[in-house]
Amino acid sequence: MRKTFLFFVVMFISIVGCNNSNPENLRIFPFKKNIVCEIMDIDLNAMATPTKMLTMDSFLIILDYNHKYFFNVFSLNSFAHLFSFGAKGRGPGEIGHANCLFKLKNHFGIFDIDLQKILLYNMDSLALNPITYIPRIKKMPNQEAFIYRISPLLDLGFVTSGGGGFTDKRYIFFQKDSSCKFAIYPQITGCNYPPESLPLIYQGDIESHPSLSKFVSISSRTPLIEFYSYSNGKFDLIKRHQYSFPSVKPQITSNYRAVGTLPDNIFGFRDIESTKDYVYVLYSGRTSEEFDDRCFYGNKILVYDWNGKAIKMLKTDIDLATFTIDEQNRMFGFSFYPNFGFYELNDF
Repeated sequence: MRKTFLFFVVMFISIVGCNNSNPENLRIFPFKKNIVCEIMDIDLNAMATPTKMLTMDSFLIILDYNHKYFFNVFSLNSFAHLFSFGAKGRGPGEIGHANCLFKLKNHFGIFDIDLQKILLYNMDSLALNPITYIPRIKKMPNQEAFIYRISPLLDLGFVTSGGGGFTDKRYIFFQKDSSCKFAIYPQITGCNYPPESLPLIYQGDIESHPSLSKFVSISSRTPLIEFYSYSNGKFDLIKRHQYSFPSVKPQITSNYRAVGTLPDNIFGFRDIESTKDYVYVLYSGRTSEEFDDRCFYGNKILVYDWNGKAIKMLKTDIDLATFTIDEQNRMFGFSFYPNFGFYELNDF
């Protein structure tokens, strides 16, 4: 009787658990390099919790969720704090919730996830009056769908990953008139989770090539990274790497959707940057069971070319929360552990 019970337990786990082929191993990276992070003199009092960084010309723009303003701007020459902008709120000139940063020609853009609109800013004269590029996303595949992260592509369009309501698609392409153009590719999963939970399981970030003809997508809850090309209204998957499958507990009801990670879940990619030649992703690869809150940081930066080929792995001597690369090919990062600080990553 006991043997029969154990047999059915094993069968049940195999049915509801991960059942795809084995995930890849980080040994695919042919070259590994240790990186020394040098502390930089910057006004840490001008920020609270740096979440994402973007460099443009001689400016360092830092997205900060816990500051009075969403954005703090520093000089890349002196690292002096220049000004803050992006008052929080839903009134005129305010931002509901800034969720990403991107470059578009001589502008940098943000996506207001609360108001579901795109704003562009011109840094040339520090005149930070936003241009409302897309006033509000509409005509989604269904009423429950909402945009989570975006990145610009050719044809005056954007590619986006969903935060909810995307039950059978992973990405949506929409144009400047805010209408949905088409949806592409089923969700990728190594486990038999409810379709409604998949957009939450695979939430992450998107980064476009400077030519706007390719993009790469990362997942933060699980180590999945995908490379796509875009041409003549068509997307093609170039390469996919999946280093483990998610271990999560979806909570799906008629009016509530959430996904909790289990203690043994291996967290994925925490941040992404790119140049015209390479893609850099900050990798956690940690579980909360072993690392507690440090599972949300990483000390490995994986480097790929835009065809998804693994180039090298950079290992830093501190944990990073976010990082960026400027036009002079300098890499900078923020760390919260063991100390809060801004660092330059030397000789990467």
